[in-house]
Amino acid sequence: MHLIVCIDDRDGMHFGGRRLSSDCTLTEYILNLASAAKLWMNAYSAKLFPADAVCIAEDFLLQAGEGEYCFVETTALTEKLSLESVTLCRWNRRYPFTEVFPRELLKGMHLAHSQDIPGNSHDTITIERYIP
Repeated sequence: MHLIVCIDDRDGMHFGGRRLSSDCTLTEYILNLASAAKLWMNAYSAKLFPADAVCIAEDFLLQAGEGEYCFVETTALTEKLSLESVTLCRWNRRYPFTEVFPRELLKGMHLAHSQDIPGNSHDTITIERYIP
């Protein structure tokens, strides 16, 4: 599976079950990234996307198969995931947070691509893609 996670400058993912931020430009970017495959997420995250564009399940990390994408906001991540890539979407800001992206997931991976995109709610969103 391909993992997509939005983080702040300190790797924070969400605050008390609430998203740090949302951005319609980033939502479009994610839809384009996953356009040839299924895009999985929980019901909370699905509110950001068109209903017909996503697969919704609370156990989406277990249901997603090879080549499919998972957008994670409020779900805790573990090292037990079988990852083909990790895409980090950096807000380039500091927010309060209660859940941190576990850097251990990037062990054995390298940065394959980095780009800045102009956001709607953020001047610049940095996209980093890590692969084994």
